[in-house]
Amino acid sequence: MMTEEKEEIEYTVYLPKYFDNYEWAIEGKGRIADLHVVFRGKIFRINMYDVETLAATCRGDLESEDCFTEPNIVVVRDANKENIFAALKKVARDGFSGFVSEPEIPDMGRYVEYRCVV
Repeated sequence: MMTEEKEEIEYTVYLPKYFDNYEWAIEGKGRIADLHVVFRGKIFRINMYDVETLAATCRGDLESEDCFTEPNIVVVRDANKENIFAALKKVARDGFSGFVSEPEIPDMGRYVEYRCVV
């Protein structure tokens, strides 16, 4: 019986240096937007929300605007490190399909780099 070999997928996650000290606050806030991923030479700024925060953000925007728009949204159960990395693994397997890339990561000195392989 032959087994199908899967291609290794490599990507790099850039979390703000403050993340580990304030993960509890980020999880409580339900959102992190200061998160970047480099995948196959492209840079993606990810907007990670928990369900309740995304719903509240949409409702708030719709009170003053006609619509809610934001690129590269990923929704997780809770905005903690474990869920963030699990979600990014799934998005990487999907090739960041539908995500919009950016030209650069602003102020690279503010981030910690995590090399990931799926």
